[in-house]
Amino acid sequence: MKQLCLILCFVAGAAAAADPMAEAMKAWEQRDFVKSRQMFTELAKGGNAQAQLMLGEMLGFGEGGAEDPAAADSWLAKAGEAGVADAAASRVQVRERARRHAEIERYAGTPRAVPTLAGYGCVLPVLPEDSRTQKEIKAVNEQLLAWRECYARFGAYLQAESKATGVPKDVEPLMNVDELSRARTASQQAIAAAIELANRDAQQFAVATDGWFQRTQAYTASMEKEKRDSSDRRQRELEDVTSRYRAVIQAPRK
Repeated sequence: MKQLCLILCFVAGAAAAADPMAEAMKAWEQRDFVKSRQMFTELAKGGNAQAQLMLGEMLGFGEGGAEDPAAADSWLAKAGEAGVADAAASRVQVRERARRHAEIERYAGTPRAVPTLAGYGCVLPVLPEDSRTQKEIKAVNEQLLAWRECYARFGAYLQAESKATGVPKDVEPLMNVDELSRARTASQQAIAAAIELANRDAQQFAVATDGWFQRTQAYTASMEKEKRDSSDRRQRELEDVTSRYRAVIQAPRK
């Protein structure tokens, strides 16, 4: 929309000579759009070119009342004829807004699709019941690490999106304050839902990982125990054979 800094520059230079205009601008800055639109209307009808610009933009953007692209175009044309530099650009913008009104309303009034981990490419790995070799354990650990890294990237993406309106850069300037607010709310609701789903997936991931780790650890421990038991049996057998051998060779001969 219009650049506020340019308007403020105008107000600073004209406030002393045009108090009604300064008052109208103050009401607009405070977002009292109904009051400012009424004041701009009176000033515009009296031939104030800057008021004609502001009224045209407010009519075009639906600020302080019904949106009226035709009336907006007419007032902006008058402001342009009076030599207001921004009038031509505002006229183009108001026409573009009218042309893309359905698109603007879609972003302002339609719930957003909720981003998901799977949609971002972070698919939960399917873990085996347990892993029984170093090669199998390494393969699973690589899957777990890849998912954690993807989850972290998704979190950074959601954080960045939470600060935005979710509206394309070429559409944002065509929206009024209320539309931008509704678009931001819709975006934040989608992000909040995405965070909830991501946390649920993370909990599922943690449970699956813990289960796999415990079962793998239990299997490894059982294998180690079996190895120790087998070694102990072999040692006892060896000792038994040795003992019997010694008994034989040490027995007195008849």
